[in-house]
Parts: sequence; structure tokens; C-alpha cells
Amino acid sequence: MSKTDELLSRIDNNQTGIEKNESNLNSHERECAIRYELINRQLDQGGKRFDRLETMLMSMYPFIVATIAVAEYLR
Repeated sequence: MSKTDELLSRIDNNQTGIEKNESNLNSHERECAIRYELINRQLDQGGKRFDRLETMLMSMYPFIVATIAVAEYLR
């Protein structure tokens, strides 16, 4: 095998490796995009739950104030 043939063989093998790496990278990017989409959905759902809990907490304050006022009035 001549030096030229050997170099061409190495280039072909290198191109195959580059294509394989590019394919792996594309697959990785696709998987990460799906993963980040799921993370964003979970964060959005958690935000909705947090808003609901905040509303429940804020609705308790008037009850607490009214209870204190009634207790003071009954003294």
C-alpha cells in the first residue's frame, strides 16, 4: 500500500468518525430538547400549584383577623 493510499484510507476512516460523531451529537441535542421541554412543563405546573397555594394562604388572613377581633370583642 502506498503512502497516498494509506492517507486516503485514514481520511475515509476519519470522515466516518466525523459522521458518527455528528450523528451522536444530533441525537444528544434531540434528547436534550425533549428533556428541557418536560422540565419546562413541570416548572409551569409547579407555578400553577404555587399560585393556588398562595391564594389559599391569602384567603386565610381575613379569617384569622376576624377570629382575633371576635375574641377581643367577647372579652
